[in-house]
Amino acid sequence: MKKAITLVLIILILFSSFPTQSNAMSDSQSAAIQTLLNDACRISGVPGMSISILDEDDVFFFSSGYENLEKGIP
Repeated sequence: MKKAITLVLIILILFSSFPTQSNAMSDSQSAAIQTLLNDACRISGVPGMSISILDEDDVFFFSSGYENLEKGIP
């Protein structure tokens, strides 16, 4: 669980350091955050996790894990 928290904090730090021309998140930034969240979920062994990132008037949602763990539905 500590590893998952650490990875989520890294996500937030990375997001805040990305230079952007506008408030919109680039596809590469979004993909990098999703990859880190997927890794955090897999490493920690939790069935799922999600984060929301607020950037002025924009809200970005990311999630990883299972809708139904018993049936293996992502």
